[in-house]
Amino acid sequence: LLLLLLLLLLLLPPPPLPQPPKPLPLTPHSVSGEVPQEAVVCKECGGVFERRLAVKYIEDNGKCSCGEPVSVDELITVKTSGVVHPRTSAATSIPGLLSHFQNEWDATMLETYNLKVQLDSTREELANALYRLDAAARVITRVMKERDDARAALQHVGGVVDGGAANGEENALPPAVIARMAAAQAQLASGRKTRPFTLQPKEKVQSLAESGAFPVHKASKPGIAAVAVHPAHPNKVLTGGDDMTGVLFDTAEGKKMATLSGHSKKVTHVAFHPQHDVLLTGSADKTARVWGQSSGSYSTVHVLEGHTQPITGLSLHPIGEYAATGSKDATWAIFDIRSGTRVCHIESEDITHGYSSLSFHPDGMLVGTGSENGVVRLWDMNTREVAATFDSADGSIVTAFSENGYYLLGATASALRLWDLRKQKELRSVDLQKSFKANAIDVDFSGAYTAVAGKEVRIFETKTLEEVTVLSDASKKVNGVAWARDSSTLATVSQDKHLRLYGFA
Repeated sequence: LLLLLLLLLLLLPPPPLPQPPKPLPLTPHSVSGEVPQEAVVCKECGGVFERRLAVKYIEDNGKCSCGEPVSVDELITVKTSGVVHPRTSAATSIPGLLSHFQNEWDATMLETYNLKVQLDSTREELANALYRLDAAARVITRVMKERDDARAALQHVGGVVDGGAANGEENALPPAVIARMAAAQAQLASGRKTRPFTLQPKEKVQSLAESGAFPVHKASKPGIAAVAVHPAHPNKVLTGGDDMTGVLFDTAEGKKMATLSGHSKKVTHVAFHPQHDVLLTGSADKTARVWGQSSGSYSTVHVLEGHTQPITGLSLHPIGEYAATGSKDATWAIFDIRSGTRVCHIESEDITHGYSSLSFHPDGMLVGTGSENGVVRLWDMNTREVAATFDSADGSIVTAFSENGYYLLGATASALRLWDLRKQKELRSVDLQKSFKANAIDVDFSGAYTAVAGKEVRIFETKTLEEVTVLSDASKKVNGVAWARDSSTLATVSQDKHLRLYGFA
């Protein structure tokens, strides 16, 4: 019996061994529709999800995509077989791979081009924004300055009495005055190159010879200090003498037209108004005067006061409404010649030497001053501050601007210098010898020739400073020189009491 039982046990098949659980078949994702790589099951709805998508959805919404509230911890991880995505048909051959790489390259290049276009557009927008910001800053700065100028002018309105300001330290121009000057500058600068003028040949200038000599002032106090020629009527010449008078002389008729009496010391500077019958004189009595005609004679219209030393410079602004004066007291001022009021008075603690000359730039927004120590300064009318400085280091200097607006010339006791205003540097100079002692300088309207008065009158080409001719008819030093508008006539005055005219031979 035992043997039979053992035989049966040997003949019976062994019991099956336990098998590991089989992976669940791959099922599509309930949201994306793709087979999940890491599958989880929601115990509430039984849906199969990609774990990262399910976790993201639950964190954002607090519930499953089926709408049931569930937490991340309640998701059940399901073990699934890995998925190997088959290659596309285009990636199964070398030509297909090359075509695929070409498409990827083209896409990359197109994206790079689009990025470059976007970058250029962004740069352009940034440049425009910066330009608008800069323009806005400039406008704000100008408006703030005009506001400050208006406040300063308002504070000084009460101090302007009887043709002068009560406070001699004021230096603010009213905004309305600056605006008028700026408008005139823009108009003059735009037409500077096309202005009509007569350019005389060098040979004609070399032929200049004395055509007349007139003793126009009193013999009791010999000496004539200043001369000016009317810009529209070259036969009208205005002189200022040591006899404390100014004389308006008609060179065509050879007679006096008027005598201007009123100064208490010698008249050192004279000027014509180009459009109106108005004359200006400056004197060693510390004043300048505006003269007008009434009933056939000239009389003082306004006395321009405010300096404490003799007047050494007088210039009319191109708009014809304001005149500037310089003085040995190291100050300069601007006056409204229509009312006689002083609108601006400039002085600086850094300037201790008196002025020896003063003139407006042809465009009217710069004032040039020469000092007794040989320093030339350019003043900006907008700020009334020094914009540039040139040092001749050669004693007292007289200056004049070229009509083209590019050059400034200065003559000292022994040298003539030419400065370029655009580069703000000295271009060249010429020796005049110490015995010459320059007293006056004038550049003709064409800007081609410069006349310097001293021991005699020497004429130079402006750009090269080459000497053209010398006029030495005066028996004593020449104090003043002035060109006619067409450069065909040159007027000089000297210590020998004579007004001399030079014309082409």
